[in-house]
Amino acid sequence: MARLTSITVENYRSIGDPVQISLPLHRPLVLLGENNAGKSNLIKAIGLVLGQSFPNNYEPDDNEFFQRHRTHPISIRKGAEVCGRAAKFDEEFMTEYDELYTASGRSLRINPPPYRVSASFRIFHEDLDPKLISTAFGMSPTKSHFKGAPREGRQGRVYTPHQQGIWILSSKNQFSSVDANIHICWVLDQLLHCIEVIHLFQDQGFNTDMMCDWHTEGWNTCPALNVNTMRLLTRFRLDCWFDIYSN
Repeated sequence: MARLTSITVENYRSIGDPVQISLPLHRPLVLLGENNAGKSNLIKAIGLVLGQSFPNNYEPDDNEFFQRHRTHPISIRKGAEVCGRAAKFDEEFMTEYDELYTASGRSLRINPPPYRVSASFRIFHEDLDPKLISTAFGMSPTKSHFKGAPREGRQGRVYTPHQQGIWILSSKNQFSSVDANIHICWVLDQLLHCIEVIHLFQDQGFNTDMMCDWHTEGWNTCPALNVNTMRLLTRFRLDCWFDIYSN
């Protein structure tokens, strides 16, 4: 459950320069001001971000831009607290005029940063022996199992046994960064000494990939990999995919 903690409005209707208000916990907030000071427009700004079913499909009228100039980008940002934990929501309703288009551009950017990220190198095959992989790599896995090993969920639910053997090296609990690039590169740095051995297993039909867990408090967000990370993944011949969890 998210609670709105602050809102900042800029270039919306009568509001030009950024105006920020903080919303107190368990106390009412009263807006006082002269006529045409912008009180109603602050309320409308909150409704624009929170009240629309599909705000990204909303196109503002000319009178919603400050001084009716579409060259003034509308920016409405809000901060929120989720599950009692402060989370920086960088959520904006933003429009920008683009001379390449006859209609105004519009978009809703809801891009809260993730609160937990990890990356895992995985090698798996029906005939995989985790002990053999550990010996070949000269290191122990974060997690491994043989084909046919029992499989249980976090709540104790029993699933069908594992269909393949697997060996996993993960960045989970290694550090607190939420940058997927850092996690991926850390894992691959640990394996750099055995990259040729990994290629041999790949050539023999063993499957390998990089799986990333991405936990976020919001929606319409996704990770981005930089060119150095993609080069390193290519060097290891690895596909990379994300398992995204949104609260």
